[in-house]
Amino acid sequence: MPSNNAQNVPAVMHKQADRDVPGLAALTALLVGNALAFGCWQTRAKGMSDHFLCSRWHLRHGKWHTLLTSCIFHQRPAHFVFNSFALWTVGLVAAEHLNNAEFLALCTVSGLGSTGSHVLLQKEPVMGASGVVMGLLTASSVLQPERQFSVMPFPMTFSLSQLAASAMLSNVLGLALRRFHPFHRVAWAAHVGGAVAGVGMGCATRTCRGSDASRGKLNGSAH
Repeated sequence: MPSNNAQNVPAVMHKQADRDVPGLAALTALLVGNALAFGCWQTRAKGMSDHFLCSRWHLRHGKWHTLLTSCIFHQRPAHFVFNSFALWTVGLVAAEHLNNAEFLALCTVSGLGSTGSHVLLQKEPVMGASGVVMGLLTASSVLQPERQFSVMPFPMTFSLSQLAASAMLSNVLGLALRRFHPFHRVAWAAHVGGAVAGVGMGCATRTCRGSDASRGKLNGSAH
């Protein structure tokens, strides 16, 4: 029997007019924070590098908040635009299945997993929302594995499980081979850490919802 979630989700023309999106407010807040941090950097606001980059140096000096603030910080316009687009398209799929509290919890755990992994495995300071995007993608693939997703500019659709597996494999290879290719400055460890955290949160959410459904059935039969 085909899944009710197996429907096409165009990455650009993602229409939600006829569907409730429980986590939309949280997604919007994340995008607004992303834009504000980028705007502050463009105006050369003081303290951005101290409070919105994360590295071993930052943590040694007690700047633990940078584990999360770095996840909404971008310095270059292309980096900001690409990650904002990814947050919107992938985040919208997750927001359909999660309420605001669940969405924020997923982003928080994915951000911590992302930044923490980078700090452990790579020396350079890290910033950017890519790890959170990976967490949103892998969590969504756990909750809605057969959901179809169109990836521009490719003229084809993939299931979320296929897309998450491909993204995970490419980032693990990137991390393993980072010294031997021109993209050595990419935060591969952050991507992998965010993806693993997303899988964990997706499994936890599915387990909790299964437990709630079971309790509801027991309560109903007792009534």
